[in-house]
Amino acid sequence: MKEKFLLNLKKLETQFSKLNKIKNKIKFIVPVSNYGNILDLSHLKRFCRKNNIVALLDSAPAFGSKYNYKFPNNFGFDEIYSFHATKIMTSMEGGCVVSNNKEIINYCKYLRDFGQFEKKIGNIKLPGLNSKMQEISAIIGNYNLLNFKKILKKRMIVINKYKNFFKNFEKKNIFTLMKIDPNVECTYLYFPILINKNLNKFKKHLKLSNISFRKYYSAVHELQYYKKESRRIISLDLRFTNMIKNKIIALPIFSDMSTKEINYMFGIIKKFYKETR
Repeated sequence: MKEKFLLNLKKLETQFSKLNKIKNKIKFIVPVSNYGNILDLSHLKRFCRKNNIVALLDSAPAFGSKYNYKFPNNFGFDEIYSFHATKIMTSMEGGCVVSNNKEIINYCKYLRDFGQFEKKIGNIKLPGLNSKMQEISAIIGNYNLLNFKKILKKRMIVINKYKNFFKNFEKKNIFTLMKIDPNVECTYLYFPILINKNLNKFKKHLKLSNISFRKYYSAVHELQYYKKESRRIISLDLRFTNMIKNKIIALPIFSDMSTKEINYMFGIIKKFYKETR
């Protein structure tokens, strides 16, 4: 069976229906826009209304991605974005919260400034942290934000080269590519591929050729804390996750990649699978 590699809300609904013991206790979910890939927000909205749940979107890797030509917040979802050094839009560190709810925005402002809501005596409403952005980060962030359209335009040229190259391998079932909904404009923080043939040899070949790659996302249910908690609270059918979690690698992709760099990586990959046929 050929594995599917996409964000599927039908699976979320199926899993949720099995959580009889704790279903009524669940108040919110945190869908992640993996690699910049946004899920079907219209479907998500219906699911949330039906189950009286709030969705908080983890859009950390998805700055610039759109659904139906709009950013997710336009559909009424609150989001967080990361501006870490590895992200497309970067201020070296930090991030932001996007919300249409003034109470939530004010709450986050208090959290980042020691819990303070006024400066005269430094009165506080809640425990907070010193999470204010440094001036140098703000300068870099503002510069990159002003140039983001140019950055994204260059990035999309690189992304299209990747898609055209890897689709031939997908036809031969060597790789499976991430499926993008036609309504989604994905900015591809990295370029993930599911490796169906010669996984370990291929990873070794990339390392020997000085091509960096990452697993990037780990299966949450295998992390120490959640492993313990998930067994105690619920039992989910995670066959799909377990089937693909160790077969995915994220290849590097940069907005300013040169043709020489792109062709080098493509040549290394072609050489490997030509030699291992």
